[in-house]
Amino acid sequence: MSNTREYDSMPTEDFEYSIASQIAYDYYDNNNDSQKTQEILDTYLEGYTFDAENSYNDASTIVRPDGSAILAYRGTRATNPTDLVVDAGIMVGTHRSPIPAPSFIQAQNHYNQVKNIYNNLDITGHSRGGTWASYIARQNGEKAVVFNPGETPFGFSYSGENNTRVYRTNTFDLVSFSTQGYSDYNDIRIIPQSDPMESWFGSHNLTNFLPGIDMLPLSSVPNVIIPNIPQRLQREEKLMDTQFQIDICKEQPYLFECKKPKIKSRKPSPLLYQRP
Repeated sequence: MSNTREYDSMPTEDFEYSIASQIAYDYYDNNNDSQKTQEILDTYLEGYTFDAENSYNDASTIVRPDGSAILAYRGTRATNPTDLVVDAGIMVGTHRSPIPAPSFIQAQNHYNQVKNIYNNLDITGHSRGGTWASYIARQNGEKAVVFNPGETPFGFSYSGENNTRVYRTNTFDLVSFSTQGYSDYNDIRIIPQSDPMESWFGSHNLTNFLPGIDMLPLSSVPNVIIPNIPQRLQREEKLMDTQFQIDICKEQPYLFECKKPKIKSRKPSPLLYQRP
């Protein structure tokens, strides 16, 4: 029996997982440029490190300040034919088969590599990456936090320990088949869709689960626990740093529509960004 709860907004405790899932996309989109990826990570989380040696096109490893790590599997990019083949397999339930598909074997092999280095490891991912993350977590007794994972009503029931937390939006998501596809999960969290309804796959987008620009970097936000990093900056002080906001817009123009403020003071501009 699944435990389904609804929230008024994305719980801050799991922002680091949605961010890690986004970083997996960024590393791929930036042609495996680790320096650029680290710069993007810095805009979200202070003190977190991108581990390029244990990352590749389909998964990224991010190290917390306390030395533990998050392994984030990347979701689908429609321009990648291999991604679409994997998605087709998930739609017909190959990820539930007792004999894993090659892509899931590859995901397991990468997990083994990362686990040999980071004993304290959590798993995450969005969409197709969420399906991989849930599968790996079940097979290896790990914790996973996933976002709108690709699912299907077809195939066998899941095997393995269930320690996966699923986030989905409160609108119908064709990719994830809404709640029906999550019948084998026991921790489902529903949050309001923040992306516009007319947005392409708006209900499925990872941006529904990411922190707003006014919260960044998360070490300056109350109630967001970043291991071993003191609350050095007050949220109000960071909000006044217009240049900081501009830098974030430069780093992630595809997540935020940024407009250069015309003011010269350090007072924040409400028009600096808006979600697409």
